[in-house]
This record gives sequence, C-alpha cells and structure tokens, in this order.
Amino acid sequence: MCELMIKAANVTNADPVKDRRGCWKRGYFVGVKADGWDAGPYWADSDYPPSKGYFVYIKLPGVAVDNPNVLKYCQPQLEDTPDADGVYKVYRRRLWQLRWDDLPTPAKNKLKNNGFLIIKVGTYSGSYDYTWSQVKGYIRNLKTNLDEIEDI
Repeated sequence: MCELMIKAANVTNADPVKDRRGCWKRGYFVGVKADGWDAGPYWADSDYPPSKGYFVYIKLPGVAVDNPNVLKYCQPQLEDTPDADGVYKVYRRRLWQLRWDDLPTPAKNKLKNNGFLIIKVGTYSGSYDYTWSQVKGYIRNLKTNLDEIEDI
C-alpha cells in the first residue's frame, strides 16, 4: 500500500510570486510513502497530529509506492519556457491539488477526525472509504484546470 501525504492548511506569503511558487496550499500532495512509514515529526510528534489539521493521508492499498500515476501528484508545475540557462523554473509548488473544499462532507469529516481515507483501487477487497472512481474527480490539474480522469 502507498500513502499520499496531503497538506491540510494553507501557508501564505505577502509576495504573490513567492506565495504561488513556494508556499504549500491546502490539498497539495506533499509526498508518497509506503504503508507504515515513519512519518517522524509530521505525524508522530504531538505537535502535528491529524486532529490539528496540518496533514492528512490518502491510503491506496495494493498500489506500489513507485507507481508513476501516483508520483505525478507530487511534481511541481514548471514554467512553460526555460530561463536563459535552459532551466525550467518552478511556477507553482504542485501541478495537482485535491479540491478539498469540494469534497463530500463525510469525506472532509473523516479526514478531519481520523486523518486519512482508504481508497479502493483495482482489485483491492479490504475495507475502504471510497473508490478511486469516486475520488479522482476531486483531483485537479492546476495548469489545465481539468480534473483527473486517469486510473491508477
């Protein structure tokens, strides 16, 4: 199983470019880890429990941690043209974002209270909260402004 760590609160900066380029926003995918990973200070430390709302997780049983269809959610959005050195700079910290405010109320409540959702992908037969088909429409590509249509 892999777990997607998601930022649950906005970080802001008064400079709009720094805010867009460098600040974490609610719904941004922070990272992908294997089930049971040591989350260190972001999870185990009493300063960062799920109940405080800093991070939440989407658990994807049966999905490999190196699955490219999952890893893409943690990629930044790059500028459309390179700079003078041929380097594509970060335009936005993440290309994909979970549309947090649009989630169904029961999903938001479970994330707030438990800190995670279990999503059924493929042939997984254990307990789950939602299917990938139900969830993927709440994940938006911020460059195209289109919701996810691909399967994992």
